[in-house]
Amino acid sequence: MNSVKLIATDMDGTLLNSRREISEENIQMIKAAQRAGIIVCAATGRDYAEASHPLKKAGLSLPIIGTNGAEVYLEDGELLAEKGIEETLFRTITEELENQNVYYEVYTNKGAFTVNKQQGLNLVIDVLTGKGSQYTLEEAHYLAEQRFEEGAIKVIDSFQALLEERTRILKILAFSAELTVRNKVRYELADLPLIITSSAMENLEINYEKATKGRGLRTLADHYNIDIAYTLAIGDNENDLSMFQEAAFSAAMENAVESVKEAAGSLTSSNNESGVAKVIEKVLVPEKKSL
Repeated sequence: MNSVKLIATDMDGTLLNSRREISEENIQMIKAAQRAGIIVCAATGRDYAEASHPLKKAGLSLPIIGTNGAEVYLEDGELLAEKGIEETLFRTITEELENQNVYYEVYTNKGAFTVNKQQGLNLVIDVLTGKGSQYTLEEAHYLAEQRFEEGAIKVIDSFQALLEERTRILKILAFSAELTVRNKVRYELADLPLIITSSAMENLEINYEKATKGRGLRTLADHYNIDIAYTLAIGDNENDLSMFQEAAFSAAMENAVESVKEAAGSLTSSNNESGVAKVIEKVLVPEKKSL
């Protein structure tokens, strides 16, 4: 483990706690890794702007694998790689989602967009106040509104405008509380050149098949001339599995879904117990119990 040179950590449910913040312990261990010459990157379903916000708040500057690998940015904000969804494919996907009456948001090189703010607010509130939530209804309302006020999601009249402006589509994030509906969408889109994952119980993350966190990890490793044998991935949900398949070492959070725990080389504490920091500590202090 002391040979690790590149660490990729998921954000929501992993690096971020349930308050959607980075703990002081995680911040300090990431900075210690950077001082030791290890590159730490964030690998997330968020787009670059939304991912940057909690990192800047924590005083961290990291490369970012964004929108599940559809975009890869260097630490200074330079775009290294991008793999989007072409227009015909986008129209096929959105037609199916609308046929199933599924709410969705579109992530692009210009940010993320919705055509129905109220539905977006209601969905976020439902997620934040769901089973096991630590949020009050008032707090959930505040956080949901903040998502729009901070510009993480922009409201437009029609997605057609994005296509007319030749905006590059990176990801479609769809939501449905009904498992049968989510499975129906997966089935209907199964033969298309897509990868469909999930980052939460009630969502579907739809990307072009070559846009994965695993490919993003390899892109960064190649850029920094780091052999994949010296990489480590940390995550908690289905969209992190491609990183686990690519990296030499992997660690699942205590709060991870079962499929991720089964795929991981090791387990760490939950996102509310600074599990990322504990993994990094084992990298920096070899005498600690190895992963």
